Amino acid sequence: MQGETRPDPQVVAAELRASLQRQRDAYLAHPVPTLAERKDDLRRLAGFVQGHKDAICDAITADYGT
Repeated sequence: MQGETRPDPQVVAAELRASLQRQRDAYLAHPVPTLAERKDDLRRLAGFVQGHKDAICDAITADYGT
């Protein structure tokens, strides 16, 4: 696409490594959430998906077509 700039692959890789390290650190700090925490996580995930369903559908359509 014209005019579209692509992110620097090294920057993207560094950001991904940092994100994965934060996930590892969070897991190691609290590896086994309680049932209440799991239920809350799932409720929040469901709310996020509902609140962003149009954007999610648009992204899927852009990737795979109609």
